[in-house]
Amino acid sequence: MANAGMSRKNWKSILPGGKLIQISDNFVALPTASTTGRMTTTVSTTTLISAATSWTTTITEASEPRNVTVDVTTTSVTAMAGTFVIEGTNHRGNSTTETLTINSTNTVTGAVAWRTIDTATLTMTTITSASGDMTINIGTGDKIGLGNELAYADDVAFVDEDGTQTTTYTANATYDTIDFATDGNGTRNYKVYYYTPMW
Repeated sequence: MANAGMSRKNWKSILPGGKLIQISDNFVALPTASTTGRMTTTVSTTTLISAATSWTTTITEASEPRNVTVDVTTTSVTAMAGTFVIEGTNHRGNSTTETLTINSTNTVTGAVAWRTIDTATLTMTTITSASGDMTINIGTGDKIGLGNELAYADDVAFVDEDGTQTTTYTANATYDTIDFATDGNGTRNYKVYYYTPMW
């Protein structure tokens, strides 16, 4: 089975003025988002409450560029806060850093579509217990990175979801991402038709 995002095919049509081209990105058998899609691990709260107060790991490349989710849970800590700093390359291969603010109650959703993550560092600013373990879940979200620049969100013309054309989706021009109305399930195919600038 081909990896989603690895079978992209471009079709081009020069528009009047020659400043935009039409592109289509294929995402084949897009996997389901998973709260542990990148990794899950446990870390001692004693380690995190020490002088360093940080934990760093590396995460392997995803089959398709997409955002991350971070969920930190524990049975012994009643209150905690901190930052989760991710460094790596985004969907277009550019070096990128993203800082997420985490707490003990909510799953945090990132915006960057990561292709590779070199380091992920959790630094605690508040922690009320020095016993027990924290479970750190780094997952995959539903924001998928496009292969080219998206100058404006409405430059996405439409999406084909398993042969059905739709204009229901959420596009983000800041991060060149798209969140499909119907999420990937491991078998569903998507084709995104959009305009991208010619520089």
